Amino acid sequence: MQSTSKCRFCNLVTVGSTRIQSLFPPQVVTAEVDPTVVEEKILHPAEEALVSSAVPKRRREFAAGRACARAALAELGKAAGPILSGVRNEPRWPEGVIGSITHTNGYCAAAVASEDAIRSVGLDVERSDSMPRELWSYICTNEEFEWLSGWPQDDIGSLVKLIFCVKECVYKCQYPITHEFLDFLDVEIAFNNKQEGFVAKIVDKTHIKKQLGSSLEGRCFVDDGFVHSGMVLVRK
Repeated sequence: MQSTSKCRFCNLVTVGSTRIQSLFPPQVVTAEVDPTVVEEKILHPAEEALVSSAVPKRRREFAAGRACARAALAELGKAAGPILSGVRNEPRWPEGVIGSITHTNGYCAAAVASEDAIRSVGLDVERSDSMPRELWSYICTNEEFEWLSGWPQDDIGSLVKLIFCVKECVYKCQYPITHEFLDFLDVEIAFNNKQEGFVAKIVDKTHIKKQLGSSLEGRCFVDDGFVHSGMVLVRK
């Protein structure tokens, strides 16, 4: 894959040789960009209408996410018209494509793949700062709090942010299949020893488990001030 996209929408988007590529199998194309270098004018009029009342920062990040998506689609060999939003603001991809977009302060990215190879993709990136303590109980299950209790107190807020990021990734991956809302406490995360891989278990939602399987695996890492998480559901 090329290191820099030739996509006419934004020649500053990096495709393929991205920091998030290691989260995914080779069938998934990734693209990333610093949103501060992307101009809102790259949006299609139909996309622009989706954020017409948003604050400038939100509009710029939305434009950067769409630029990443179109660059990744171009690398995949797919035409990229307007990428609109569904009922829960999920991206509506061209026929035959699945993908995920993430945007946060200072970073935007997308991951796309052909539906004949990959069933669904989830991607989320967050700043790696500490999650405020008052939000922990809304994010973490009892089992996750048990795991957190083994860490130094000063590390817990950052680890809760990692759990938050992974659960966002899981939600994005499962939604195109189930079209179901999942609360943070509907998902339970177990990490490997280095927090570079995870297993997600859907709690209680039996009908969702039947569609997705009993456990979902993904990868994650922290670097350069960001938490990254990604997962795919493959076709059997």
